[in-house]
Amino acid sequence: MRVPEDLAVVGYADLEYSHMLRVPLTTIQQPTDAIARCASDLLMAKIEGREVEQTQVKLPVKLMVRASTSA
Repeated sequence: MRVPEDLAVVGYADLEYSHMLRVPLTTIQQPTDAIARCASDLLMAKIEGREVEQTQVKLPVKLMVRASTSA
């Protein structure tokens, strides 16, 4: 099978090498710094015994279209 002619491939996390592959990988870019910051804030609140009302956090993601998908 040929990518993207026969099969579209999409990854998640926009790893460093995604754009360097033989067929650059279309991927979802996620804000890893913001994820780490939110997770550590929630963890510290729990450790310190503070009540945490928000246990689900939604952060923006971005679609990075590359050659592994076609229109």
